[in-house]
Amino acid sequence: MNITFLLGNGLDRALGLETGYNEFYEWYCNKSREGLTEPVSKFRTEIDKYIHNDSSAEAYWSDAEYGLGQYTEKFSIETVNDFLDCFDDFRDNLVEYLKEQEYLIDKNLAGQMRSTIAPQLLDFYQEIDPIERYVIKDLMYREKAVNSNVNFICFNYTNSIDKIVISLKQEMLGAWRGSDGNTHKLLMGELVHAHGTLEQWPIIGVCNIKNIKNQELLKDNIFKVVMQKGESIKVSGQLWRNRAKEILNNSTVICVFGMSLGDTDSDYWEMLTEWLDEDAKRHLIVFWYNTKFKNTNMSVREKYQEVNSVKERLFEFSSWTSEIFEKISNRIHVVIKPQKMFMLPEEQKANQKQKVK
Repeated sequence: MNITFLLGNGLDRALGLETGYNEFYEWYCNKSREGLTEPVSKFRTEIDKYIHNDSSAEAYWSDAEYGLGQYTEKFSIETVNDFLDCFDDFRDNLVEYLKEQEYLIDKNLAGQMRSTIAPQLLDFYQEIDPIERYVIKDLMYREKAVNSNVNFICFNYTNSIDKIVISLKQEMLGAWRGSDGNTHKLLMGELVHAHGTLEQWPIIGVCNIKNIKNQELLKDNIFKVVMQKGESIKVSGQLWRNRAKEILNNSTVICVFGMSLGDTDSDYWEMLTEWLDEDAKRHLIVFWYNTKFKNTNMSVREKYQEVNSVKERLFEFSSWTSEIFEKISNRIHVVIKPQKMFMLPEEQKANQKQKVK
């Protein structure tokens, strides 16, 4: 049985890294603008508006990739190179900022994290509702393969998860006794960076061209390659997406952690809905943290609405009919505000006081 985690920025933040876009924006907009072209300086001003709660900018920059796609409306095919200059300035500075952050997790700290993360991976289903938890436990109990793998498909550019995976591969993550009486081992499997790393082709853009406000710019080949993730991956020559799809298709359970189910990664959400549809034994667990939802003592009504908003979001990416959705919905498990998965004691988190200036 293969268990696969799709990991987003919520993982790096759980590890103690300040990798949220708002944190980057603060750093980015406070940098010297000496030597910048006028379009790039205006671009930073637009983001600075968002930091200071200008509602006209908020629609863009809560998600940077979406924001870049919307910002294209300010350019024409004649000024497309000005947009590309803004894009390059953003990308280059994001790489610089994230390198400072990933430095904070060294080999020793990653090793300390292992002692906490390994048991959490073995009990990956512990936070779903008890009645749904039984189904996952039964799957593991009836598993025939002696060895099972945990794989990671990471959407972050940092190498924090790489360092942890190295330590996790040193020995098995855990074990359980199956219905056959055998001891079944959980082992560390593969790690794929879906959109590159800080050292190799970090890809920033959108999956769906509908998220590009000014479609005229797609006439420019360089713009098209830069802004469409699929085109960027082709140019990189890497097999990230192919390998990620193979891993997903060979998984019995897929967990989504630290991701927002946004349009900018729509190809993966479409992939997940197809995967769920193909086999009734497959289950999806979404660890969901909605910062706008502050009530920890939620009512039945509140829980129902929040869980169903996640399921309906996946429905939007699918080709399911309402009848199919009704059946598949029972195999989508939503954990509201996870409190255990990838949660670390303070001494195992990155220490921002050690940040390199």
